[in-house]
Amino acid sequence: MHARSFNLAVVAGRISTEPEYKTLGRKVKGETQLIRFCIATNVIYPAADGTMKETGTFHRIVVFGGRAKWLMEKMSKGDLVLVKGRIDINSWKDPEGNPRRIVQILGEDVIFLEKPKKVREKEDAAKADAVTTPSEVEPPDTPEKDEPEDEAPF
Repeated sequence: MHARSFNLAVVAGRISTEPEYKTLGRKVKGETQLIRFCIATNVIYPAADGTMKETGTFHRIVVFGGRAKWLMEKMSKGDLVLVKGRIDINSWKDPEGNPRRIVQILGEDVIFLEKPKKVREKEDAAKADAVTTPSEVEPPDTPEKDEPEDEAPF
């Protein structure tokens, strides 16, 4: 019997970099789409001197497939999101032969915790187009009164 393992990462925070969208050409399976971005999270803790300190962590996120293109149309730096995925570690050697390593979260689900900035901007632009300026608005027609003002209408 094999022991079970568990690799789950859940982070919520603001997108700290402009998302980077790429299409990778694959000879066998066609194109692969991906989006990369970072999420900033923070921890507040009491320091030895009694003051509260805050530290930040930046998490690299990569999302593959059709979701990547959809996210690129919606997300931008500053958006508040929750990402669920798994931790992935890539190791390689750079052109000079130095070992390199990157830890990232392969995002499976991305949930916007507030309306994305790009969506808000589109809605605001649509509202601005729909609003007419006072010079474009004609005053309403006022009906002629058949009765004198001092008489009751009944």
